[in-house]
Amino acid sequence: MRKRLKRLGAEKRYTFIARVTKYSFKRGFINNLPLKTILLTKVMCNGEPVADHVWMNCGRRFCSLLPQVRQWLQFNARITKYHRKDGTEDYRLSYPSKVSFLHKTPCKRAWNTKMKEMGISQHDKEKLIRVLSN
Repeated sequence: MRKRLKRLGAEKRYTFIARVTKYSFKRGFINNLPLKTILLTKVMCNGEPVADHVWMNCGRRFCSLLPQVRQWLQFNARITKYHRKDGTEDYRLSYPSKVSFLHKTPCKRAWNTKMKEMGISQHDKEKLIRVLSN
């Protein structure tokens, strides 16, 4: 699934939609202080799934919104490469910005406006709704 992240490339920022699934902590680099992390699932870009899940540091942009589990977020991010502990290469989302709730207003008109702003066609919208409902 992360091969789609590789295909998008790291030249520019992309707009992603993801579902908040879980919060956790990891050991930090400075004094082993715990860092809060957030698990995002069903990560999509332009209506296409690009990753089944992504762990991200819960920095000031994510935590300032106080997203609850099962809420959908929209944010811009870059795709960067990293090396896992076993030496394999993988891709992650870095430098999030413009983080907002996707379903701030449940109104159908607001939903359609948001889809138009993101450049998602009617066909992609129907596909997105099927993915979101699972």
